[in-house]
Amino acid sequence: AGLSERVSKALEVVDVPRVVACVADLDGRAADSALWDNAAAAKTVMAALAEAKEQLAVAGAFESHLGDAETALEMMADASIGHDPELMEEVSASCQALERELDQWEVRRLLGGKYDALGATLYIYAGAGGTDAQDWTEMLERMYRCWADKRGYRVRTISRLTGEEAGLKSVTLEVEGRFAYGYLGAERGTHRLGGQRP
Repeated sequence: AGLSERVSKALEVVDVPRVVACVADLDGRAADSALWDNAAAAKTVMAALAEAKEQLAVAGAFESHLGDAETALEMMADASIGHDPELMEEVSASCQALERELDQWEVRRLLGGKYDALGATLYIYAGAGGTDAQDWTEMLERMYRCWADKRGYRVRTISRLTGEEAGLKSVTLEVEGRFAYGYLGAERGTHRLGGQRP
């Protein structure tokens, strides 16, 4: 499907008028001083409000990127401008940014499980294999830390047991951020490192 069609479908799913009404309702509830007497209820309302505002921001970004690309394409169609490489680059950048945002949004829509929007605790243990397995455990820890950093998640070490010679026997990490559990939930089982000898 074309970008324009994908944006239309995404905006249909987001249902902007419904979300705007939801934000107004939640803002009204948050302004009620009685809400703040119940910390759990206040936390729930504020989380729902943040989620609704994020949906509106995403919808706005979709429309903005699509509008930028369409405007640049119209300018390119103007005979007086002709083939402008800078304009072509701008169109390409807008389309790529929009496509990335749509891809991320579509993946997040798949993360609709009960706990998917929460943080996660990650346990990594060295299996049988001695020092090589412990080295592999340390590599996995670095890999998950880099992955979390790229996504803007905060990682906190809960426990870390180093090996006698090198590497780690085990490590427990707490990954904090929206959808950390959703993304990491499939990371279970055994990760193996295979080597090839010449």
